[in-house]
Amino acid sequence: MVEEPDEDHKPMGHLDQVPRSISTWLLENPVTREPSESGGIGPSSEQSERRRTKAVRYVVVMLLVIPFVLSCMFRKGGFSSYNGLDHDIVRWANYLGDASFAITGALTAGNTGMDLLGVTIVGFITALGGGTIRDLCLGNTPLFWLTAYDEILLCNGCSVLLFFLWPELVRRWNFTTDDEWLFWTDAVGLGVFAATGAHTGDLKGVSLYGCALCGMFTATFGGLTRDIMCQRPIRVLYSTCEMYAPCGLMGGFAYVILARYGHDMIPEALLLGTWVGIMARVVSFNHFVVLPIFRSEGSAHSFPLHNQQFDAPYLGTRGNRKIVVNGQLKNPPRTPWSARSFA
Repeated sequence: MVEEPDEDHKPMGHLDQVPRSISTWLLENPVTREPSESGGIGPSSEQSERRRTKAVRYVVVMLLVIPFVLSCMFRKGGFSSYNGLDHDIVRWANYLGDASFAITGALTAGNTGMDLLGVTIVGFITALGGGTIRDLCLGNTPLFWLTAYDEILLCNGCSVLLFFLWPELVRRWNFTTDDEWLFWTDAVGLGVFAATGAHTGDLKGVSLYGCALCGMFTATFGGLTRDIMCQRPIRVLYSTCEMYAPCGLMGGFAYVILARYGHDMIPEALLLGTWVGIMARVVSFNHFVVLPIFRSEGSAHSFPLHNQQFDAPYLGTRGNRKIVVNGQLKNPPRTPWSARSFA
């Protein structure tokens, strides 16, 4: 027999509690605004700060396209790439992605109560698990991290350093799992692995769509394995969190289209695929874009169902979590972009 949840602990996605629109919710649940210390209204100040942060993200992601633009300009001006440039870009991009995902994976494991060994293993799997699954699908054996020690040492080193340094960073500089730099760490890792994963598939001669899938596998399947090991819902499969895996798929497609139909433009394709993956991630994060969701029978609602197991923070993810302060709901449920567009 399934017990009904208490009224105070009902998920936000419970059909009786899902509003038809945000305006209806606000009319039925007026929010009392407390003056801030500076004399302004607290929620309005927070909203302004969020808008500024969103604008800064767009500025940063537009700056990240500069290397691709410059590379195309130099090539058009007669400067050809030196031999091995694509290999160097892939190697250093992999190092960047390894470090990014090892940090987020280790921090997730540490927050679930794992010891040093658990943190190190989860950090390693988050960084290299996606590439491992990709290579197994492509038949690339022995695995890359078994024949070279550089990436496995980098991942283990980042995980161990974070294990010992994080408490000090929290104590001295008030680091939190909601910090902006963690979002960028995750977004850069996603974009980098989307491009390099698609590049690996391209070298094996797989189809256009197969290359894009290789990019998505590399960028997301390490995190998928991390969530399983940490006994958490797999975030890339739920609408509770904003769109993630399709961002890697788009980055993979961007790479393979330019690599296949451009003339010897592998370096530029790697830069473009990385940028497209990051840009897609920024857009989905800023506007809480989710994929169309399953509609329950007899329901006209298209809001993502709230899963209380997601209440523990997912690094670099907004999520559809309700925030309760002093027994009152602080934020109304967000209407995702897909709900506004397809409802």
